[in-house]
Amino acid sequence: MSISDLKEIKHVPIDLSEFDLKGNEINDLKKMEVPSSFNVRGKQWVLKVSCIPVTKGDNEYYPSELFNLNERDGVPCGWSDQGSLRKFLDKMGVSHPEELHGKEVTMRVRKKDNSQYLGFYK
Repeated sequence: MSISDLKEIKHVPIDLSEFDLKGNEINDLKKMEVPSSFNVRGKQWVLKVSCIPVTKGDNEYYPSELFNLNERDGVPCGWSDQGSLRKFLDKMGVSHPEELHGKEVTMRVRKKDNSQYLGFYK
């Protein structure tokens, strides 16, 4: 296919509201770097906490949330005792992120720029 064969495709928003306020289970944790305008390096280490994927039609959606990690010399070293991850751990009744596996959360749908994102209440 050549560049001249490419064409604009109309964005069709997907309604994920059927998953709002439904329960799901945390099943994955990953450290990852994401772009950030608040960090001198232009990147921020985060902990991505994901749930079991949900299916709508032929598509799977992975409810997830990102929590900032503290870093030293560009390497993640922990989390703030006053940050959102600490508050989430307390809410979930655990002391370390590894203990989140299998915990039940309530999903939520967030809307941004004519799109919907599936996460959970922190």
